[in-house]
Amino acid sequence: MNPDATPAETLDRLEALIGSTVSFLGMTCRISDLVVSPALLVLKPLAQTAEIQTDSYGQPWRRGQKVIEIPVFGEDGRTPSTDLMDLSLPDPPC
Repeated sequence: MNPDATPAETLDRLEALIGSTVSFLGMTCRISDLVVSPALLVLKPLAQTAEIQTDSYGQPWRRGQKVIEIPVFGEDGRTPSTDLMDLSLPDPPC
């Protein structure tokens, strides 16, 4: 990610990557969504089986795939977050 890009440019670039396979902290994941407010990149690990998810009371509710939410921006709301910098993005097409 370009640290000099505006927040809107960063979100546009990330939106174009939805569906791409990336690496995050050694896990192979697919970018499944981009939440704009608050700016979060949603990843789904590819090598993971379904896990039991709980309801709002902590009771087992259903089986579902784990998702990882990565904040896009740091505390200043402009620069890329440290978690986003740990993401290995695919090479851009030539």
